[in-house]
Amino acid sequence: MMSQARSVLLENERRFYREQKHIDFYEGKGDPRQLYAHEQVRRCMTSLLRRKGATRASRILNLACSTGEADMKFLTPVTDRIIGIDVTQECLLKFHQSFGMPCVNGDVLQLPFQNESFDFAVCSGLLHHLISQGRMEDFILEFKRILKPGGWLVANEPNLFFPNGFPMLILQKIKPGIMGLVPGERPLSPFYMMRKLKKCGFQDVDVEAASYVYNRFPLSWSKAIAQREENIRRKPFFKLFGWWNLVYGQKTG
Repeated sequence: MMSQARSVLLENERRFYREQKHIDFYEGKGDPRQLYAHEQVRRCMTSLLRRKGATRASRILNLACSTGEADMKFLTPVTDRIIGIDVTQECLLKFHQSFGMPCVNGDVLQLPFQNESFDFAVCSGLLHHLISQGRMEDFILEFKRILKPGGWLVANEPNLFFPNGFPMLILQKIKPGIMGLVPGERPLSPFYMMRKLKKCGFQDVDVEAASYVYNRFPLSWSKAIAQREENIRRKPFFKLFGWWNLVYGQKTG
């Protein structure tokens, strides 16, 4: 049963994503800098999934899918066997209308799926919200439960080690929500995410920078960075410092 404290947090999340500015953002009507940056940090998910063996037959669970506008353009080139889950019914209606794929209104801590149902579980911008909602291991173990042996968990999250990371963390602690964010969210370090995946039994855990583009940079800067970052974002040291980072691990046995 969901605790009262977590129920309140989830309702805050629902209200946040029902606001018109977020609806506009996911429909491509927001600040061009924001739109470009959030697209860029997700673009690499297509190549990562293929490197990890995804095919047209693979089943993907899109955790916290929202309307799908952010992630789906980078998941559907891999497979159309995708199911979305989210806590906001309005977002799910948009998801289904836009993509015609199944989606479920549900809690990621109690996924309504049988064990070993999916080849990949993908969450983009989810874990940095969950960190205020309970033990991170509980969520990750639930994601692991629905993965088939050999399946992969892929998490794409804002990075504490990017130059804006520590200031954001401090400001969120001083006055939650001060930057227009959900009060409980905060950036995560790649070491924290890798440690949690390993603690939950995932193997071959690794990290790469999703992008060094930042949603406050002038658009011309972001485009110049995007043209040059592919050669370094997976290299040692550099892979730790993306604006968002991809962390992934494989379920074995």
